Amino acid sequence: MKYFIFLLFLFTIGCSQVSQVTPREDFENYVTTLSEYQLENSRKMKETESFISKSDSFKKYSQEHFLPLIEEHIKNLSTIEPQTQEINDLHQNYLVGLQLQYEFQVLFSELGEQQPDKSRDEPMYQKLEESRQKIIEWKNSMHSLSEKYQVDISQFDSKQEQK
Repeated sequence: MKYFIFLLFLFTIGCSQVSQVTPREDFENYVTTLSEYQLENSRKMKETESFISKSDSFKKYSQEHFLPLIEEHIKNLSTIEPQTQEINDLHQNYLVGLQLQYEFQVLFSELGEQQPDKSRDEPMYQKLEESRQKIIEWKNSMHSLSEKYQVDISQFDSKQEQK
């Protein structure tokens, strides 16, 4: 009986342990998954380009096609769950940058067809600058981790440059 309880105990402990991945493996998985999402989003963006000329206004195009696409992309990227704190922090930084970019696009689509007004437009451009800073920070971290873990991100990196 003691033997059975001991085996049951070992089985329970063995089944309850979360599989551990190394930071390098987690980074590789992150780059691969992110690349797939980026490629899919690029494809969808190209599909919506035809709607630009068909739309009555930039605002209408933005609200009906562009903004929903960005929102969907952020939602999809939010499903990525890195296993290590280092890669999770990297990913969260990227999501913050994308969310700020989305908020800028929302404001820009509302104000884009109006006459510029520096005081009114300043918060919008502040969001854009914050977004740029977060994305630059994220890219720099991606390059640092690429070197640290010796993971080639050149194919992924070229997809980022196309945006």
